[in-house]
Amino acid sequence: MKQFLEKHQYSEPMTLVLDLFNELPNILIINEKLKPFGMTIEDLREESIGVLIDYIKYILEDNILTHREMDSLGMLKRYLRIKEGDFLKFHKEEAIQHIIYHQMKHILEDNYVDKEEALMKTDLQSLFDLSYDQFLLFERNAIDEALRNGADLSDLDTIYYNKIKRHGISMSWFKKLLYLIRGY
Repeated sequence: MKQFLEKHQYSEPMTLVLDLFNELPNILIINEKLKPFGMTIEDLREESIGVLIDYIKYILEDNILTHREMDSLGMLKRYLRIKEGDFLKFHKEEAIQHIIYHQMKHILEDNYVDKEEALMKTDLQSLFDLSYDQFLLFERNAIDEALRNGADLSDLDTIYYNKIKRHGISMSWFKKLLYLIRGY
């Protein structure tokens, strides 16, 4: 966390809150420390989302997401009082789209999603507390690009392929439909 904080600057109240993170004080102590600013931790929720976006970018710089990083992010979310849906509530769709697109491009660079990469996708979904359907919307651009570049839908770990198999639709028919709808 120290290396992350050295790379980023935030408001004075947020910096104070983040400096306290390693001590994990209770909410009363945090709010007491914020009193001189006339704030509570709840007043910092929107800035907290920005901090979390920055932290997610930081931990994904190497395109690897470890259990330790996931745990650390979860603790930081709880500490900053971030609730499910807050990323979208505070209109961070563009930042989420950028992060997911970049990670999906990395996952799809070989036009194949293996088991480890499929797990990475679920971890990406949980980073932002997204529902499965919300995640599908964010990953779609990268999937579409991979398909345009010749990827086989059956290798991409997508809901589309699973639905096709379940309903007995042939891949050649589905590819023709994709061509008609999306032009590829």
